[in-house]
Parts: sequence; structure tokens; C-alpha cells
Amino acid sequence: MKKIVFFVILTAAMTSSIVFAQAEAQKPWSYTLGLSYIGNSGNTDNQTFGTDFTFKRIPEPWGIEGGVSWMRGEQNDEKTAERITAAIKGIRKLNDRWDWFLSVNWEKDEFAGYDSRLTLATGATFKAVATSKDELLFDMGLSWTNEDYVAGDDYDYMGGLLQMRYTHNWTPTAKFQQRLLYVPNFDDGSRWRGESETAVVAALTSKLAMKASVFVRYNHEPPMDFKTTDTTTALSLVYTF
Repeated sequence: MKKIVFFVILTAAMTSSIVFAQAEAQKPWSYTLGLSYIGNSGNTDNQTFGTDFTFKRIPEPWGIEGGVSWMRGEQNDEKTAERITAAIKGIRKLNDRWDWFLSVNWEKDEFAGYDSRLTLATGATFKAVATSKDELLFDMGLSWTNEDYVAGDDYDYMGGLLQMRYTHNWTPTAKFQQRLLYVPNFDDGSRWRGESETAVVAALTSKLAMKASVFVRYNHEPPMDFKTTDTTTALSLVYTF
């Protein structure tokens, strides 16, 4: 029977409530670090491995968050997938409901047709729900994107940014997360893109957690000869410090 290998990337989504933080005061700075590897040998020789590092400072009133990640897949010593991302976001708390943000995101994914994609965005975050059980956030703003394609062309455009982030804490050590992102293109309405990430996180210890997630990236008009949708199913072991 053929073995199935899930592409594993380490994504950052740890909060103090997931690591038994109810026993101690929330720290202003938090970091996550993870390494992953899945391998098969025999009739099929394939591996998927990655690494991820993130950081976050709670806005008081200024905050910052970001990180870098790398994922690579190989089959029979031939590279079948590779994605590198880096992001940083500055945050200014305005009041209990509103924040202002400025972000820079960069990614490289030749298997999706991009040598580089750089996105600058600014806007506001509205906290629609903020309780011990549920948190619902909406990000709204403007963006500028520059895309450098594997084919050699490049393209930049002004656009918007609409994002929904939802967290439900089942228990102090387990939670559900959902994120939806929509980036419209103001220059060409048909060239919009979106993302969806669904995750379940469960703490193993006060520092270690397991995370299972499905990450879908959609490009309505991808580079020539590339598909519109990429899906990553990930099982991650995340260390928080």
C-alpha cells in the first residue's frame, strides 16, 4: 500500500492560554520555535521537513509580531516542494476595540510560480468579540503587492486587505482557530487571491504543543501553467518560550 506523506510546515499560533498560562501572568514577549520531519523509505523514498520561528509583543500600546518559515519536500532525492516566508507587523493599540497596523510580508514559492511576492499593507483591526472563550478579529486596510514570476515577468498592483481571525478556547489547554484572508486587486478585479487556515492546538506540557492544520492558498489568476489552489496539511510540534 502506498504511503501518504503530509506536507508539514510549522506555523505560529501559540498563546498563553494554550500553555497553561492561567497559572501565571501573561508575558509581554512570546516566541515559538519548531522543527519537523516526516520520512518514508522502501518502495517510496520521500521526506518533508521544515522549520519555523515566530515572535510577538503585546501592544502596550506599541506591539510587534512576525516570523520566518521554511518548508521543503523531496522524493527520491528530487526536490518536489519548497516555500520560504517572512513577515513583520507593527501594531499600535488605539483603544480596547481598535488597533492600527503596518505589515510587510514576503514569500518565495517556485512551485506555485513565484520567485518572490512582496506585500505591504496598512489598516485597522477591530475586536468584535474578546472573551475568555472566544475572540473574533477583523483586519481591514490597503495593500501594495509586487510579484516576480518564475517565467521572468513581474507585476505590481494596489489592492485591499480583508481578514477574519477567530479563536475558540475549548479548554485552557486546547483551542480551535480559523483565519480567512481576501486580497482584492484594484487594477484588475479578476486577479484576486485568498487564504484559509483551520487549526486545532493542544498543549502537551507548559511549553510544548501539538498543532494540526489545513492551509489553503488560492490565486484566481495564477501564473501561466500553474494551478489556482495549493493546500498544505500540517502536523506540527511547537515549542513556546
